[in-house]
Amino acid sequence: MIAESIAHYRIIEKLGAGGMGEVYLAVDTKLNRKVAIKVLKQDALAEENLRKRLVREAQAAAKLDHPNICAIYDVNESESLTYIVMQYIEGETLADKMDRSPLAISAFLSFAEQAAEGLAEAHRHDIVHRDIKPHNLMITPRGQLKILDFGLAKQMRPDDDVDRDASTATLLSTPGHIIGTMPYMSPEQVQGEPLDACSDIFSLGVTFYEVLAGKHPFKDKSTAITMSRILLSDPIPTEQYQAQVSPELQALLNRMLCKNKADRYQSADELLTGLKQLPAKLSANDTQPIETRIKETSAITPTTSPETLADRVFSKAQSHKWAVLASAVVLVLLVFFVTRWLTTERLDSLAILPFSYVSTDPQFMANPDREYLSDGFTESIINHLSQLANLRVIARSSVFRYKDKNPDVQAIGRELNVRAILTGQIKQLGDELRISVQLIDVQENRQIWGDQYERKIGDIQSVQNEIARNVSEKLRLKLTGADETQLSKTDTQSGEAYEAYLKGRYHWNKRTDEGFKQATNFFQDAIIKDPTYALAYTGLADCYTLRSDYGFLEPREGYALAKGNVTLALKYDESLAEAHTSLASIKAVTEWDWQGAENEYRRAIQLNPKYATARHWYAAQLLVQGRLDQALQEIKKAQQLDPLSLGINKDFAVILLYARDYDNALEQCRKTLEIEPDFHVMSTYIAQIHQLKQRYSEAVAELEKAHTAAPDDGEITYALGQAYALMGRKDAALKISNELSQPGKQKLYLPKEAAYLYWLLGDKEQAIAILQKAAEDHYMPVAEVKMDPRLDDLRKDGRVTEILRKIRLSQ
Repeated sequence: MIAESIAHYRIIEKLGAGGMGEVYLAVDTKLNRKVAIKVLKQDALAEENLRKRLVREAQAAAKLDHPNICAIYDVNESESLTYIVMQYIEGETLADKMDRSPLAISAFLSFAEQAAEGLAEAHRHDIVHRDIKPHNLMITPRGQLKILDFGLAKQMRPDDDVDRDASTATLLSTPGHIIGTMPYMSPEQVQGEPLDACSDIFSLGVTFYEVLAGKHPFKDKSTAITMSRILLSDPIPTEQYQAQVSPELQALLNRMLCKNKADRYQSADELLTGLKQLPAKLSANDTQPIETRIKETSAITPTTSPETLADRVFSKAQSHKWAVLASAVVLVLLVFFVTRWLTTERLDSLAILPFSYVSTDPQFMANPDREYLSDGFTESIINHLSQLANLRVIARSSVFRYKDKNPDVQAIGRELNVRAILTGQIKQLGDELRISVQLIDVQENRQIWGDQYERKIGDIQSVQNEIARNVSEKLRLKLTGADETQLSKTDTQSGEAYEAYLKGRYHWNKRTDEGFKQATNFFQDAIIKDPTYALAYTGLADCYTLRSDYGFLEPREGYALAKGNVTLALKYDESLAEAHTSLASIKAVTEWDWQGAENEYRRAIQLNPKYATARHWYAAQLLVQGRLDQALQEIKKAQQLDPLSLGINKDFAVILLYARDYDNALEQCRKTLEIEPDFHVMSTYIAQIHQLKQRYSEAVAELEKAHTAAPDDGEITYALGQAYALMGRKDAALKISNELSQPGKQKLYLPKEAAYLYWLLGDKEQAIAILQKAAEDHYMPVAEVKMDPRLDDLRKDGRVTEILRKIRLSQ
């Protein structure tokens, strides 16, 4: 009997047992979270070298970080126990799910892709699982698959001979000495040979076969016979068990189960590619459980030869000539329309214009924030559809530039370079909603589809998912299993929480301090209504982050609050690209942890390659690190996803400027102003280019015009002072410096610009002091000192070199 506690883990109950040990539910008393603890059996660890190897391999596997892998938190020993602490996942194993009810083909494909994605991550780190089976694949209530027991995985090494040491006799007499479960082992695993990714592919193939056929391909009444079948016998084709799978899926399964590992998929990445190339819909009955389709198919299986059946049809047709003629006409029409349907071009790019809002109820019309519903509805559909693999969806900031404008869909289509546009309207009366949508092919100027939905406001999430699915069907997209899961995903079961979240995002998008404060209240309200609502925690983190970036909060305070909330967001949904993106920016600012931040950006992009913000912020980090070529690649990808984003277009110009490609930087500044002529901050970058080319009078003229248009813009004011100093107008520059130094005027969140102005005025001590204080207080702009071409002379000061060293950006 195990003790009540192991180290600082308090045992709650036993969850199960396996060949290598027992699993318990416990509470981590330090972090106040539930965990699963696997206590390894002492008889399985009788050999000291095996015990050390298992601990070392588990420590390597603990580095894996993927949404389809159960995270390992700790590998340790306490008294005589060796144990592995893992993420506790609520749900049911694939084995239990199979026993409870048959799986639909679409569900199977979704789980198959997720399993392959998790294994692919492990294989990229040279880690092989060794015990893939239905009992080690957990399905969460949201349909997310998690691979368990990576704590008993091993690293693939050419000189690894631990598995080879155990003979067949040892395997038969002591199950568990070779890690794995007999019926799911690969041939090379059974023989005690070194293992690589191909072994996991075989075990996963056994699992896939069992799901599809409802029967194990090799398991027999004794271990010896099972071993023999694994080594020598090919599994019976699944069609013998009446499982309706496509020829393509059967071929994939056959390749996974090849005896010779050289004939299998060589990696989970290769398997994943094969899965994604399967037909999106194998038949009209794909969503039916496998067993249901089996019964229907067996009921129509012909018992006579094709010739006999044809003779009967012909004989009967002779007495029904008109019926035959009508059938022929129908057949011709059917062939025509099916042929046209099959040759219809798939539309792979989409812009979703902001839905309009209408209400005749004075209660709603009097509310200045009434459009939170239509704005949030639009943004949610964009977020849903943007994660589909085969569809490019324009990001929110670009499409919202068309809000409240009479849309010329063909002109918008050309401007955004998309083939289709979705428009819509929400009418509200009380808690009743009428939502009208239409999908337009802008190239052919025709409506593809239109529909109307009448729902309660509490059902808004479900109708969003329904519209997203209908749009994907009308665009004739080829959906992967992951796509199907994404389209059916619901972030909260509480309609009230979701409505509060939409209000929060509406106010957050105003980008004012008052807007951030109101958004904070609504996000907190959403969390009260659903304490596990991950997106609401992400919203709170974004509020605190931007309040810090905009100078409304001290970074230490704001980013600490943001980090706490984003940690909770990832606790409840680690697959959120938005949360990983927020965490990346927090790591960079609060810890100057550039590698940790990069890992989070890469994770966000892996989870959602079309999330423009992740690519944008990642590009900004690559810029300050001096990785200019990579920064340009990422900002270009962000611009493709969000072509009218002022922030992305501005930073594109900045990257070109810092790369000292001044002509192209100037051209990009002008393109940005074409999007929004009143975006006056672009004048600061145009002026910088003039200054770097020693065209000081042109720089001053540009900035004086911008300062007149936006006199309270601190960035423009600093730039004007700098331009005066460079031109030799020191009095004018000093006047601006003195004005900005007055209480309430100083912009502490622009330390680089303040330091540069003092440097140009000859006050080098004050310039260095500003940068030192900014680094101590973790103001992100100080990081730009490393690459700003204006600061070549300033960087020669040894104190600046020391600042860069402290923020881990040594030159």
